[in-house]
Amino acid sequence: MLPRLFEIPLGFTTLPIHTYGLMVLAGFLSGLWVAGRRAPSRGVSPELVTDLCVWLLLGGLAGSRLAYVLFYNRYDPVVMRWEFDWGLFDLLDGGLHPAGAVAGFVLVPLAAWWRSRRRKGGSPAEGAQDAPPPFPPRSRKGRLGLGALALLGGVVGARALHVGLNVSRYNFKLFAIWEGGIVFYGGLLGALAVGLIFLRRRRAPVLTTSDLIAPSVALGAAFGRIGCFLKGCCFGGVAEGLPWAVRFPRIVETVVRDGRAVQEVTGSPAFLHHRHACPLQVGPEATHSLPVHPTQLYEAAAMVVLFLLLSWYGSKRPRPGRVLASLGAGYGLWRFGLEFLRGDWHPHAVGLTLSQIVSLGVVAASVVLWLVVPAEGGPREGAAEKAS
Repeated sequence: MLPRLFEIPLGFTTLPIHTYGLMVLAGFLSGLWVAGRRAPSRGVSPELVTDLCVWLLLGGLAGSRLAYVLFYNRYDPVVMRWEFDWGLFDLLDGGLHPAGAVAGFVLVPLAAWWRSRRRKGGSPAEGAQDAPPPFPPRSRKGRLGLGALALLGGVVGARALHVGLNVSRYNFKLFAIWEGGIVFYGGLLGALAVGLIFLRRRRAPVLTTSDLIAPSVALGAAFGRIGCFLKGCCFGGVAEGLPWAVRFPRIVETVVRDGRAVQEVTGSPAFLHHRHACPLQVGPEATHSLPVHPTQLYEAAAMVVLFLLLSWYGSKRPRPGRVLASLGAGYGLWRFGLEFLRGDWHPHAVGLTLSQIVSLGVVAASVVLWLVVPAEGGPREGAAEKAS
């Protein structure tokens, strides 16, 4: 494993380059390249694909991180606090700066005015499809909406300025996605929500574009799981005697406790888990975890196969929505089975892990999409695609 590739000295500190983050970036760029190359043959604009993929990345990262924080937040008895806390968003701690409130309140209508200039200078074709609303708003609903956004901007600005002036008081680990700690299904739901909103606003064919992107999702997941292996997370169950089983090392780092630098065992995740769960087998002098299934590599290989299968199926031009449904069903079934080999999660309900329960829901939704949506939405998608 190789959690950090290297560190960049910045004088006052160092910037660690995490291999996990690099693999996520590599997966995103690879998926974007593949989808962009295939877009013209599907009647989709490459520029639309680029914009969509950027929003999918942002929505996926936000959803995956939020799911991890909500469902897998751990209490650290050493420092007597949760790994992630919500202090940044606690508006009741007195942390609202008046200057930030004024700036945020003013910036919202200023941004609305700036966007309205596109409406005046754009062509009729542009104004008919994606033009911003006029400024000032002409309807009562528009004025109320702008006022609400201005108030929200004031609160956000007040809080942001206060936090910026008191950085040492807050824990920003909540946003340290490059260190790992994301959930695939959370990212999938976040990306789906953001992608649907984006495509609806751009009036693009939702199912056709989703089918184009679906193979790239599998390809990106393959890179992400390689990143998991290099970080040491998402490890498998104990596999004594398995020829290809792997042992993850003990990692000792210098950390600051009460103003003092001390040596502390910080990883790997598999080693820490076995040190706590199997103290007789992984004692104080142990240097590696027990041998485990390399489930990260299992999934990376499976996602490459799924990428190839979806690419082949998409080339046959099936009805809109069926490539996306195949992605959901294929990954859901694979993940459900793989969870039996995972060693880092415990059963959540009825003997199944949370990911297995979600997998069943994803498979069911994919079956519904396969059976119902094409019969109802296929002709409309096709007509929309020709019109665009």
